Amino acid sequence: MLDDRDRGCARQGRAPGRRHLQRPLRRHRRAGRPVPASDGRARRLRARRDARRHDRADGLLADLHPPHRRRAAAARDGLPRRRPVRAFGTADGHTVVLGTTNDAEWRRLARDLLGRPDLAEDPRYATAGRRVEHRAELDALVAAWCARTDLAAIQSAADAAGIGNSRYNTTSDVLAHPHLAARGRWGEVDTPGGPVPALLPPLGGRLDPVPALGEHTDAVLRELGVTDADIAALRADGVV
Repeated sequence: MLDDRDRGCARQGRAPGRRHLQRPLRRHRRAGRPVPASDGRARRLRARRDARRHDRADGLLADLHPPHRRRAAAARDGLPRRRPVRAFGTADGHTVVLGTTNDAEWRRLARDLLGRPDLAEDPRYATAGRRVEHRAELDALVAAWCARTDLAAIQSAADAAGIGNSRYNTTSDVLAHPHLAARGRWGEVDTPGGPVPALLPPLGGRLDPVPALGEHTDAVLRELGVTDADIAALRADGVV
């Protein structure tokens, strides 16, 4: 026998009892209890909820990594759908980033940089997809060539062949880069230990002196309503 709710569901072409299953599910969720796993709809709801949580977690994790660290990781490990695109160590102790974006560039890299025309015609490396499949051996081939070649020679050969390349600069390399000096990006800031070099703010802000320890203590205490007599007492007691 069908009750009124089941007959209404049948008239609308739905399975009997489907509508009133939603109420206990809502009560379970409001009470913080697990939704019964026997119901297929409940399982689908949980799957969608978990997927949303994972997406939010991935976004938060991405935000925790500054852009320069994400770029550094991409240079170190390479792009997942392009090969070879990554950083390689050179014979003179530097790091070079080499990258190809299409099949023609890969063939030029193999012939003109590696001196391996056989690799340019190798069917294992004929397309981007196949190069990604064989990325471990491909990266090893390029890494071996870079390891016995100086940075200047690598970049010169890559420029001549039209292959994207760049020196991977460390923080010290960036600070010593002549471009910063040529553009007047360096200034001096006063400190209690004397003037030190500092990069100027990008939008023309101020470079105020670095305050000495406790330099503004009295002024801050006065702003908080502490009298000069009380400040003197705090100093006498060694509090400030």
